[in-house]
This record gives sequence, structure tokens and C-alpha cells, in this order.
Amino acid sequence: MIPHRAHRRTIVSGLIGFVLVLTISIFSDETHRSYILGLRRQTTSVSEEDRQTQLEQLRAQRVAVHQSVEPVTKGSARLPQIHFAPPTEEELAGFPAFHYAMHPVPQVPNWGAMRTPAQWNRRYENMAESDFVPVPLYDLAVLTTPTSDLLQNRTQHTAELTAKLYYSTRHFGTYNLDAGEFTGSHPGVDLKLPQGTPIGSMGGGRVLAVRQDQNMGLYLLIEHRLEGEGIYYSLYGHLGEALVSKGDAVQPGQIIGTVGMTGKTTAPHLHFQIDRGEPGQHERFWPPRALTASEADHYTINPITFAANHDATRYARL
Repeated sequence: MIPHRAHRRTIVSGLIGFVLVLTISIFSDETHRSYILGLRRQTTSVSEEDRQTQLEQLRAQRVAVHQSVEPVTKGSARLPQIHFAPPTEEELAGFPAFHYAMHPVPQVPNWGAMRTPAQWNRRYENMAESDFVPVPLYDLAVLTTPTSDLLQNRTQHTAELTAKLYYSTRHFGTYNLDAGEFTGSHPGVDLKLPQGTPIGSMGGGRVLAVRQDQNMGLYLLIEHRLEGEGIYYSLYGHLGEALVSKGDAVQPGQIIGTVGMTGKTTAPHLHFQIDRGEPGQHERFWPPRALTASEADHYTINPITFAANHDATRYARL
């Protein structure tokens, strides 16, 4: 049966919308990747003085990082009393659109293939394009496989080792490479990345704060408002540099800082966390004890699955 003309127009419009959103997703991912590869090319094999000069040129829009120190002892934070009503139309008006979510980086070092400290201790700009692989899946079946089993034939299990090392501390996991989720009190996920790695915003929003404390080091908070869902805050911790300032509007994938070793950390990595909150108000969530999944969900959410569930492909399917 031939569809009615209006019905055909609806089908065609839907297909056009799907292709448009999918194209935007691919373009944004490629733009992010191209920016990062360009940064690495510009900073390879240069002196420290030249590297600093180039980074200064790349962050022409950077403003001074706030230097206020707000000491927080790990495990001592009180559970924040927050409400989760969706934002009103008035609150949403004029606020930067979320658009869709992206992983903070488009690719990661192939950690499982590296055998010596000289290889894995390199800064980002000293790595070659061949050292990187696509971001691995956050697969708990892989991440909880004993490292000792994988090392028995590490060549065959390079991808699994890279995933375990990259997602070095799982959502509410313990500081153990083989631990699963909700075995400890660590909110968010730790992402093992070399110093100097450019970090992109998870989604569109506005920078709430650039802060520093003895635990998280230099970190950024970005407020995201999702119509019909509520307010979320993405947190990026242990940064070496912040390339945005309070009040800045950001787009998905926009470079906001670089990986460092500030705060309490024994190796370069990004602490990536997403908390629930109220408009313009955020208290970083760190529980005094291990929580159940339902208890944790009231305050925070797995940032990896959140990004995957809100990416451009998902919005194209709606």
C-alpha cells in the first residue's frame, strides 16, 4: 500500500534527521581526534621552553585558574542533601545546550603493548600516533579478569590489559586492578592517561568552578542541564592545567584541560565523575563508606555508562 503523502514526508524527515545527527556525531568525534593529533604533532620533539610557548598559543582564551584551596580529606565528606526535580523552562532558558555526550578522549595509549617504564612514562606529546588505540569498552567481565591470567599470554590479551589499565579504578571500586564495581567507596572512574593529554568536556554546559584541594588536586566542574532529566555535574580531577574558567560555556568535546598529577595520586590519570545536583549548586560527592548501587544512584552515576547512554547515536534514534 502506498503511504499517504504526509506520512511519506514524515518518514523522509525522520531519515534526514537521523543522518544529520549521525553526521554531527562523526564530525565532532573526528574534529576532537584531529585537534588532539594536531596538538601532539605540534609538541613532539621540542624543547620544554618551546612546548610551553606552543601550549600558551593554543590556549589563547584561557583565563587565570582560581587558586582557592578547599581541603577535603578522602572519606570525610557528608552526603549532600540535594533534590532532583527537572529544571524549569526559565532555568533552561539561556543555558548552554547539552547536545549529546562524548568520552573525554577519543583514543588511549595501548598500555597492554608497552613493556618498559620508558614507554609508559612518556608524556602525551612524546607519544606517536601508533601508540594509540580506540577507547576500549567498559566491560566488567574483562575488567575483573585476574591480571595474572592475562599475563600468561600477554600478546594475545593486549586489548584486555589495555582496558584494565585504562579503567584503573572502577565506579565505586577499590584501588585494585582486578576489582569490580561497588567493592569500595571511589565514586567515578579513574582513566589512566599520560601527562599532558588534552581532555574534552563530556557534554555541553557551563563551567561552574575551577578548584584545587589536597585530594583532587586541580579539578573542573561543568554543569549540564538535560531537559526532562535534571541537573548533572561532570568533574575532571588531577589536572595539570585548566583551559577554561568559571562561567565559560562549553560544547561537547571542547578541550577544557590536560591530564596532570595534582592532588593525591601516584601516577598520571583523570578522575572522571558525574554527580546529580541542583542548578548552580554542587558539593563534590565522596561517601564516608561503601554504598550499594541504589544508594549511590541518588547522588552520582557511572560516568562511562552515562556518556554512552547520552551519545549522539542515541539521540539519532529518538
